[in-house]
Amino acid sequence: MNDLPDSLERLTERLEALERRVTILENPSPAPAVTAPFTSGTAGFSQPKASTSLTVSGGTFTVLGKSLLGIAGAYLLRAIEQSTDLPKLGVAAVAILYALIWLVWAVRASRDRWFESTVFACTSAAILAPMLWELTLIFKVVRPEAAASILIGFVTVASALAWKQDRAPALSVAYLSSIAAAFALSLGTHALLPFTAVILTVAAFCEVSAVRSRQTGARMLTAVAADGIIWATLFIYTGPESARANYPPLGTLAILAPALILLSIVLAAVAAKVAFLRKPISLFETMQTTIAFLLATVSFAWLVPTGLVFMGWACIGLAVMVSAVCIRFFAGSEEPRNYFVFSSWAFALFVSGALLGFSSVSQTILLSAGAVCATVLGVHMGRQVLQYQGLLLLLLVAVVSGAARFASDCLLGMLPDKFPWSLVCIAISAAICYAVQRPAADEAWSPQALHLVTVFLAISAFCALLVEGLAFLIALAITPGAHHIALIRTGVICFIALALAILARRWQRVELTRISYGALVFVTVKLLVEDLRNPRLEFIAASIFLVATTLLVVPRLSRLQRRS
Repeated sequence: MNDLPDSLERLTERLEALERRVTILENPSPAPAVTAPFTSGTAGFSQPKASTSLTVSGGTFTVLGKSLLGIAGAYLLRAIEQSTDLPKLGVAAVAILYALIWLVWAVRASRDRWFESTVFACTSAAILAPMLWELTLIFKVVRPEAAASILIGFVTVASALAWKQDRAPALSVAYLSSIAAAFALSLGTHALLPFTAVILTVAAFCEVSAVRSRQTGARMLTAVAADGIIWATLFIYTGPESARANYPPLGTLAILAPALILLSIVLAAVAAKVAFLRKPISLFETMQTTIAFLLATVSFAWLVPTGLVFMGWACIGLAVMVSAVCIRFFAGSEEPRNYFVFSSWAFALFVSGALLGFSSVSQTILLSAGAVCATVLGVHMGRQVLQYQGLLLLLLVAVVSGAARFASDCLLGMLPDKFPWSLVCIAISAAICYAVQRPAADEAWSPQALHLVTVFLAISAFCALLVEGLAFLIALAITPGAHHIALIRTGVICFIALALAILARRWQRVELTRISYGALVFVTVKLLVEDLRNPRLEFIAASIFLVATTLLVVPRLSRLQRRS
């Protein structure tokens, strides 16, 4: 009997421990409970973690279960549509409203419940897209224009609901599913224009979100889809008529409109971002703007009879506008990317316009004037990019106008029959560009190469013009032979080398000295290859005398320049 109180006390402790364990199992809490005085009770404290794990799994399965209930409701609506005499359009309206309800449910989910938002958005798309396919292609109670309008309304509702959200998963699902449905319906109905409008609407919403720094996650795929469907439309409707027998006829304006709308959307987004918000342009925006412009240009060139001329003038006008924007907004900016991209666009537009819309003579004058303007602006603003663009324009006009071929003929081959007026333009333009450049004593190799190539173009053109002019003067008195032409070329090159050495000493321009030495090497090789092969010994002696005198004088002038 003496052990009875001890047994009752142990029994009481056991009952209290069991009560605590039941309380923990019924109300799980992350905070640890009071430790029981016995060892067997410690095993119960691992229950809260297991309960949390089960809660997460239960939430996932709950979301999937709700989604399956939504799909079941869609099948119920489909069964009602097929088994009753109710109007299909009425049932379709109910189905559309049903899909929108799931979309609202998906967008209104909190940010930390991203899985629920994504699954419900997929449910909404899974309800809407098959229903549109069935009504448009199987029952044929909805026209392609109406189906496209429903998709546009779907993405508009999604964008309006997620206006203030950043990285809304439902928005990405709505955009991508609408694009996929638009592509599928365009292939099934062969009506490209209405569903192109769907993709362009999504592209516009994506660009607006990007300007507002709201990431949708579908911007790049949307851009690829827009480019692809516009190119497909252009390819189909510019091909033979027999290849598009199943496609509805479209006018020229209807085919041009998607490319122009896409270009307008991209340009407006880029202008708002870089000009007003002062943000750097991204690589994707640079590429997409370029692609959109190429699509518009190709559309005009293929569909409009005078498209090339019109695009030439349009490119010149756009080049002036882009240059003005570049100077106005990015000249003093510390961000180099915007300035580089916009100046490169202006350069490409200017070159494209000059090559597309003007004759050969006008091209030479326009490109030469552009080279001078770019170089002057580059020196004035301290932008070496513009100076390099001016040099590229000079090289381009030398190739396009045939000035490079004229110069090589004057110095190495048969003299041209016609006077090369393009050489005059090249010589003057290159001389002006070189004159406005400001070399420094300790400048790097990049500006040195810029100055060297510029002055080389000017000197080559002047040298060729001197040869052509002297040959013309001699032809007034006698008929010049090969020995006359060889002596004239040797004398002109020696004169140019001496003049460059003198000017290099006076102006302290290192590149002039380098070109004078290059002229010495050239005239020496020419003496061996051309002059010594002539039968007239007196002309050979004169050529040797000129070359020897130049070889003696030019190095001495160069040494005097280094001493000074």
